[in-house]
Amino acid sequence: MQGRITTSSPLQFEDSSDAFQYLEKPNFKNEMQSDSNQSSPNNKHELEKVGSSIPTETQTILQGEPLSDLIISRSEGEKVVLVLASNGEGNQGDIEGLLEKVIKDRTSYAKRHGYGFFYTNTNRYNAGDMHPTWLKSKAISEAMTTFPNAAWFWWLDQDAIIMTPNLSIEAELLNPKILSQKLLSHEKYIRKGLPDSFSPDVYDLDKVDLICSQDHNGINAGSILIRRSSWTDIVLDLWNNPDLKQATGFGKEQDLIRDLLVRHDTFRNHAGIVQQRLINAYYEGGDNMKWQEGDLVVHFAGCWVNKKCGVWWNEMWEISHPVGSND
Repeated sequence: MQGRITTSSPLQFEDSSDAFQYLEKPNFKNEMQSDSNQSSPNNKHELEKVGSSIPTETQTILQGEPLSDLIISRSEGEKVVLVLASNGEGNQGDIEGLLEKVIKDRTSYAKRHGYGFFYTNTNRYNAGDMHPTWLKSKAISEAMTTFPNAAWFWWLDQDAIIMTPNLSIEAELLNPKILSQKLLSHEKYIRKGLPDSFSPDVYDLDKVDLICSQDHNGINAGSILIRRSSWTDIVLDLWNNPDLKQATGFGKEQDLIRDLLVRHDTFRNHAGIVQQRLINAYYEGGDNMKWQEGDLVVHFAGCWVNKKCGVWWNEMWEISHPVGSND
């Protein structure tokens, strides 16, 4: 089903000590109402690409056309939004056409299940001297503004592939009955150098606003789910505070999450931890970590260490997106 595309000037951000202040605040609500009024009654899924001159179909992006700085894919009544942010750079340079393929992967999954999709070029934000992963929170915040009716936002790193696209993240995890079974009780949080800390013995599902998993190093934020809530607003505000990041000396955003989980009871009560392979399986590792057929996602975390990113990616991409498939 084809989606209608709208274009406008990319958003700008002020280059100042407040690294994430809008120069001109976008009125997403009015834009979405206008789009809704102009949509065909039969058009259940829309793809908007905001910014530079761009092609009209996601598939044509793979033919070398320029990407937009902001891509918004909507589905009628979406309650889940996939979030991606990247400037096309990083440690996975040997994966040819990585960003274009990831956008195809995410938009295909979103369209299949009636989810939204939000992509932004991180060059729209000013990271300063901070690691680019800190911009993840800003992208999530903007996605929440863009999709005011969505409940859950799924951040998935660009070096990950949705391997089993027929699985719905709602049916597999977010359904309260399923979630209550998947959350790990009294699970030790891994954080070297700090006292032992554990996930709740009994979860209050109404308070679970963050879902994550951990590997042998602790929480890995390559695949996390965040629910819209007042608690989330506060956490994202803190996460976006450049002074806090510089004062704490955390190298990456997941270091901050690990620290909050270990040190603060209130944070733990709003966070749920699940088995790694449920949302964040790796290409290699032990039985609880390594991707197996039927797992939803494979994440190529650390592939750059031995320069295996391209080899691993191509192998798994051929499995998940065979030639001639529509996904």
